[in-house]
Amino acid sequence: LRGVSLQGVTLRGGSLRDVTLSRVSLQGVTLRGVSLWGVTLRGGSLRDVTLSRVSLQGVTLRGVSLWGVTLRGGSLRDVTLSRVSLQGVTLRGVSLWGVTLRGGSLRDVTLSRVSLQGVTLRGVSLWGVTLRGGSLRDVTLSRVSLQGVTLRGVSLWGVTLRGGSLRDVTLSRVSLQGVTLRGVSLWGVTLRGGSLRDVTL
Repeated sequence: LRGVSLQGVTLRGGSLRDVTLSRVSLQGVTLRGVSLWGVTLRGGSLRDVTLSRVSLQGVTLRGVSLWGVTLRGGSLRDVTLSRVSLQGVTLRGVSLWGVTLRGGSLRDVTLSRVSLQGVTLRGVSLWGVTLRGGSLRDVTLSRVSLQGVTLRGVSLWGVTLRGGSLRDVTLSRVSLQGVTLRGVSLWGVTLRGGSLRDVTL
């Protein structure tokens, strides 16, 4: 898909099961004022998905669920998200393998009542990504595993995390290089269990 633009689109309800995408490329795609309400994606896989020059503005996801989805390979370049709101989103058994995000920015991104359960990230890289403003509220992570994750030149500016909990979070072979946190606030966050191994800052 090249040069695709969606404005003011609303998807309510519905479900996607065992959807498989391979060798998919999106270039110069713009989504403005798009809303997804109560959508469920179960199973399926995404392989070698490439996104470049993608812009999401004023996008809202409410009550969206992803169950047992796998993303392998692929890359995201110059992806821009602004005024994005995720409410009541659940990810269960989601896996990301060997995904690379280069450049791009996230502005005024709001996450509330977000739950990640049994999520695995392996060999994921973020290069030169900037998150400005935005807030995370009541975010719960359980049984989350990050293996071989690399963050280079990543910046977080004025981000606030309120409430929420992290349980049984495992980090191994994680590398943070040139990461900048400015005006970041954590309020009432709880970390239970989990382990950190071979973490490099």
